[in-house]
Amino acid sequence: MAQRITSPRLIGRESQLERLRLLCARAVEGTFTLALVTGDAGIGKSRLVREFASSDVAAGALTLRGSCFPIAGEEAPYGPLVAALRDVPAKRLEAAVRGLPDALIAELASLLPALGRQAPAGRDGSRGAQGRQYEYLLELLARLADEAPVVLIIEDIQWADPSTLDFLSFVARNARHERILLVATHRLHDGRDLQALERYVDQLERCPAVETIALGPLTLAQVSEQIAAIQLRPADPASTRRITARTQGNPFYVEELIAHDGMAEAPLPASHAATLLERLSTLSPETQHVLQVLAAFGRAIEHDLLAKAVAIEEPALSKLLRTAVDAHVIEADGVTLTFRHALTREAVYDALLPGERQGLHAAVAKALYERPDLTDAAELAVQWRAAGQPAAALAASLEAARAAAGVYAYSEAVEHYTAAVALWSSADATDLDHAGMLLDAADTAYRAGADDLPIQWCQLGLAALGEDPDPRRAATFFERLGRYQDHHLDKSLSYYNEALLCLDETPSAERARLLGDESLTLTLSVRWDEARERAERALAVAQQAGADAEEGFARSVLGLVLAYLGEFDAAEAQLEEARRIGEALERPEDVSRAYVHLGEVLRLRGDLPGALAVMAAGLRAARRLGVEASYGRYFALNAAEDEFELGHWDAAQDRIDRLAGASLTWSETLLRLTVSGQLAAGRGEFERARAWLDEASGHLRESSATEWTAYVAACVIELLLTAGEPEQALATAAAELARVSGREEQLYTPALVAVAVRAAADVATAGGEASVEALHDAERHTNWLSAFLDDAAPPTARAQLAGARAEYARARGASSAEQWDRIACEWDRLQHPYRAAYARVREAEARLEGDGDRDAAAHALSKALTVAETLGATPLAEWANAFVARKRLRRAVVRRFESAGPEERLTRREREVLELVAEGRTNRQIGGALHITEGTAALHVSRILGKLDVKTRGQAAAVARRAGVVDGSDDG
Repeated sequence: MAQRITSPRLIGRESQLERLRLLCARAVEGTFTLALVTGDAGIGKSRLVREFASSDVAAGALTLRGSCFPIAGEEAPYGPLVAALRDVPAKRLEAAVRGLPDALIAELASLLPALGRQAPAGRDGSRGAQGRQYEYLLELLARLADEAPVVLIIEDIQWADPSTLDFLSFVARNARHERILLVATHRLHDGRDLQALERYVDQLERCPAVETIALGPLTLAQVSEQIAAIQLRPADPASTRRITARTQGNPFYVEELIAHDGMAEAPLPASHAATLLERLSTLSPETQHVLQVLAAFGRAIEHDLLAKAVAIEEPALSKLLRTAVDAHVIEADGVTLTFRHALTREAVYDALLPGERQGLHAAVAKALYERPDLTDAAELAVQWRAAGQPAAALAASLEAARAAAGVYAYSEAVEHYTAAVALWSSADATDLDHAGMLLDAADTAYRAGADDLPIQWCQLGLAALGEDPDPRRAATFFERLGRYQDHHLDKSLSYYNEALLCLDETPSAERARLLGDESLTLTLSVRWDEARERAERALAVAQQAGADAEEGFARSVLGLVLAYLGEFDAAEAQLEEARRIGEALERPEDVSRAYVHLGEVLRLRGDLPGALAVMAAGLRAARRLGVEASYGRYFALNAAEDEFELGHWDAAQDRIDRLAGASLTWSETLLRLTVSGQLAAGRGEFERARAWLDEASGHLRESSATEWTAYVAACVIELLLTAGEPEQALATAAAELARVSGREEQLYTPALVAVAVRAAADVATAGGEASVEALHDAERHTNWLSAFLDDAAPPTARAQLAGARAEYARARGASSAEQWDRIACEWDRLQHPYRAAYARVREAEARLEGDGDRDAAAHALSKALTVAETLGATPLAEWANAFVARKRLRRAVVRRFESAGPEERLTRREREVLELVAEGRTNRQIGGALHITEGTAALHVSRILGKLDVKTRGQAAAVARRAGVVDGSDDG
């Protein structure tokens, strides 16, 4: 009978086990948690999760397990997730997907062949497609959890593929009330890229749904208890002290020392690895060879596959395996064989010489190649590369890259394409299409968000076409080079022109798409007339070629151009037709683009509520088309920007909070940062605002479109003014205006110029040496904006121009109360309350000069204060109150302000929070009910107490009940 070296019961982990049980109970009740179990190698993470999975509290759950491995299949996308989902009973899997759209089920089937569906033709290859895959997987898990809670265990995420890591991050930030407990184990101080992994774990731990369960060393008493449980007799105190000191309380090494030398009376080896290897050296050379082959596989392996790789006949192989099992080196689960602990495998593999490793990997690769039913292309590619077989490695790497891209695992696909590009010269690949491979690689790298790689590979591919390339193929490469120049508009236009020169004048889908791309780039370059001409040509060519998708794209771009030219009805007609075409062709990206452009048309029209409604419609369409994760975020962030301007600051903050830590595109990131900065600045949180806006500015490039540079710059300057730094604001304005000079557009540039004039006016009115130059700046910027805008300018642009003229008058000492009153009324009409409130304070300032109309000033200040209190705009409130105090208007303003009841002082979101406060809910419960963070809920409660001038939650509820804000009697 083999000696036992494992304790029959778990020791020293009672509190951690109880925590997992509690989290599982919470999952049963509908609260998602990701439990991150961390600790050093051998500390007992796997033992803990095994004990938990077999506990009574997890008995009623569907428990799924997957593991990450360090060698074979290291780039296999979603490897541990797919392995875990294979354990779902077929009937339950089919029931879970019942009722889902066929396209969604087919996408899932690309990962789970058990669903028996074919992946749809013409699958979306956009950058956002992988986000949809995450969304589909979460939906599948949530549906599986409808029948019984799901416990998903992923072990050793330090070796996980990028798609699995991104999925875990996605779930941590998006799951809320799903009956799922996700347990991930993580080995400290290990991984392929330790710094990147530590950053990842740090970001993961910041998610509210993530709880870290850390495992530390066992104490001396616990080691003694472990030894006694293994040996079924009390532990010798002296030996226990020696073992504890030698192993530093690591339970696995305690077991290994006991197995190595009974109670470890002999001198101990110099290292932990030596401890493991010395024990293995007692096994026969044949057994050690089998273990070396198993180590080269790097994962749990089927008996038949191992037999092929070691070339040992039965029953000799089984006898050798039995020896290793009895020695507690490997274990068998009835289907596969694996090392009892990853540390043993690492010790065996690390002890091999380079030549030995190459030979073992060659045997492993050959065995895998002969059993395609037991492997995948990613694992085979890794093994052939480790075996030093370039031709076989190239073929497997290309297959693995295409397979990874097929499930939107672009990072993994790039790894395989990188290997293929490096292998090309050493592999005899004359029968393969080198240029075609490089084009596919470039597309994949672009979707993965790689920096220079797409351009580099595309240029190599263009060179691979030879000195006399096929014109259509050359046009394709030039088109890609134009598309990949995200922040270099002039380069994009140059490459698009090269591509068009390669094609003849025959109408084609390619020519229509190129003209549309050129038009969109000209739009971003604010070259409206040229953009219109290209878009109209693109539309005509697409119609002649019968290219429906390209027709929809051309109409979408043309609609945006027409809007900026002031032809709003024609613009909306083009965009509605673009949307219809996209819907008919089931092209989510085209449908989303049409909604985004239509929202911009409505902003140009001054219809901000209409733009917000379009963003909501776009979000609904994204959900209907199954692309909420990839396109819905852009709608949500645009909506947050609209809500900020509309004065729905709490709603805007809620949208931002829900996307905290999400993986966003470049434009989505800029929106999130800038809206966050505006909200923080408006509420007086200046340091946070600076951090947000500094980061946003860092994302801009010299050639970024004006709509981004002007938007971010205006927010930065307004922050500086709100924070009381007019000189810095004026200097920043000068630099930013020079940046957009010659590239002005009519929606975002006017706000930049107006706030620049405001900065100049603040400096001019402060006196000093800089005042004269500042006055000139105010005049120059105002004249520039007046000359730039015409009668067809958007209403918001005209309001900004009126504000600039009023600021210039203020700089001259000729501020007009009536002028500011008209500006405030216009901003009120356009539903921009924060901008209207600023104008009201300026109106009061003008009225209070000399012996002005104090009652009218008090009226203006009370309006401004009402807005400031509603929004939580502390700097605006402090500024207005400073006038009140200085001019002794407190009684008049308070009389007007207090006439507003609680229902007028609170925002919609605050009234929702107050209703839950009145029910006795905690901040955590409020956050769960309203899908906001606990911290955001606490912030709402604090503002409610301040607005109602009460100190406790109970007093706030009582005031609200008396005022009829919430239902119920005042008995609490």
